[in-house]
Amino acid sequence: MNDRSSNREDARAARMRLVRRMCGIASLAAALFPTEAKAAPPVRGGAGLYVSFVFGEQLGVGYGLEGQFMVTAHGFDQTLSDPPRGAGGIFQVGGINASTLRFVGALQAGGELGKPNNPALLGELGIAGHLGRGAGIGLHTGLTVDIPAPSSDCGFEIGNFLSLNAFARAEWFLKEYSLGLGMRSLAPFPWTSPAVLTGVGCTGRPMRGEHDVIAPVAALESRVLHGAPPSEVDAWLGAMWARDAATEALSVPAFLQLAEELLATGAPEALVSAALDAAMDEIRHARVCALMASRWSGKAVVPALPETPKRPALEGRGALVRLAVESFVDGSVGEGRAALRAQMSGEACEDAASRSALLMIARDEHAHAELGWSILAFALSRGGSDVRDAVVAAAGAPFEDATTESAPAGVERLGGPPTDRGRSPMWPRAERAFMRRARERLDRLV
Repeated sequence: MNDRSSNREDARAARMRLVRRMCGIASLAAALFPTEAKAAPPVRGGAGLYVSFVFGEQLGVGYGLEGQFMVTAHGFDQTLSDPPRGAGGIFQVGGINASTLRFVGALQAGGELGKPNNPALLGELGIAGHLGRGAGIGLHTGLTVDIPAPSSDCGFEIGNFLSLNAFARAEWFLKEYSLGLGMRSLAPFPWTSPAVLTGVGCTGRPMRGEHDVIAPVAALESRVLHGAPPSEVDAWLGAMWARDAATEALSVPAFLQLAEELLATGAPEALVSAALDAAMDEIRHARVCALMASRWSGKAVVPALPETPKRPALEGRGALVRLAVESFVDGSVGEGRAALRAQMSGEACEDAASRSALLMIARDEHAHAELGWSILAFALSRGGSDVRDAVVAAAGAPFEDATTESAPAGVERLGGPPTDRGRSPMWPRAERAFMRRARERLDRLV
């Protein structure tokens, strides 16, 4: 094999490594972050086991396995004033002592008590059967109180995956009555409700569709982790971190999109690999932001992803122009501004955990901005005057100054936006200086 053939084989192998890595990161993001379509499934099912004290025709211990499912009346799209309700089925197989085989098939229906995230009360009605001692068919009725398992303070919502229940059941015509306890792998209802995402824009690289930037969707806020409601400052910070979690999560497919387009334009392996590194950074950012949102809000927060349809591919100079403009706007400028914001907030923050998270994000976003400059240099070297003219035009467009949300006093020292109260805000002033430096750097590059 000559040197040219060997180089082609090496390039093909390197490309395949990058494609496999890209697929692996996409799979990891899909496993960690629910999509908008999957965030609130209307059907929920699980399995469990039960043990009971049995009295009536015979006295003893009941035990067995069960499976159950629940369909809500409104697809789990509940609000805080509208607790979930639904209907489904339950199936049991077990025994009483060592002498009777017991099986049940029944309908179940009910809902949470009083308000969302309370225990659920469920009624059961169906058919029961015995084999062995007291063999026969009877009418099954039951009443179950289902309680979510306690949650951890680290943002892992155990109550979404495990529930405990207490029940009273009767098998009419079989003269069997029981009181018992059970455990299920999934609560009949999810202990989550969608939060509304409002306010500031992306803190990382935005995801672009065919025509527009794709907006992040709400982070999912699950049931309360702490008993006491958060203060005004804590609630504001919780909402801020939840927004950041959603936007950072959306940056993951944005960087995967970037890596794919870099591959298509024949970019150096180092640039594609750096884009994939950035996607992994954004996974970490989203998880850290979600943990911080959980900490401040007192609710476990999970970032969700919107549906991200594949946008049409471009070829030749058109692909290089799009790559260059977006690398400057979204990377060099957008992520550079995000790094500046996180750095300023972190330096003003007195809370150790928030400071650490903000400075980590600032460091990574600065590296992502530098990646934008590197990609821009590559596109300029390949695309010539078409790319240069498009980027210069994009740089000449006005960039909006940052606006500081109305925030309660005290958020600056806990990781909120730093502002000079009574004078001009710090962010717009710092960002205008940043934009001046970015345009000077672009002038040197083109």
